[in-house]
Amino acid sequence: MTTFAPDLAPERASWFSARGRSTRQEYWISVGVLVGAQALISVVLHGGGLGLIVTFFWVRTYSRRLHDLGQSGWMQCLLYAAQLVAMAAGMIWAWPEIVAAGRPHLDGATSLDTLWPLALAATASFILQAGYTLWLGVYPGDVDDNRYGPSPRAENLAATFA
Repeated sequence: MTTFAPDLAPERASWFSARGRSTRQEYWISVGVLVGAQALISVVLHGGGLGLIVTFFWVRTYSRRLHDLGQSGWMQCLLYAAQLVAMAAGMIWAWPEIVAAGRPHLDGATSLDTLWPLALAATASFILQAGYTLWLGVYPGDVDDNRYGPSPRAENLAATFA
């Protein structure tokens, strides 16, 4: 039977599983693929439901990297909660100005003067996401086995010298 990556444990070989651990190299490859997919979806397809599929893979990528750090994948909920708070604050801040301007529909005629709190909130959300992504990619994982599985570096090293 042919597998996706015969030299890796089955739980590490699947792109659809949040189980197991991933090295920084695997993490950055996943991040590159996901950023490319997001750019393609947003430019070519103008968003849509495919963004939810990419979000699933971001959750999976973050979970596996957090597992390598010995943390639960649920820790990424802190990021999403902070982003939600930033966006809600921007919306609450901007809404009175939008209504006062007589454009509560957020149509194309809404000026940047009215929407600057939303732009600020979106920028804060992006900075949070970029900082979190960078932190996960730079911080070294557990060298030894942890409760989420064996060290992926040990498997790669064993495969190299086998």
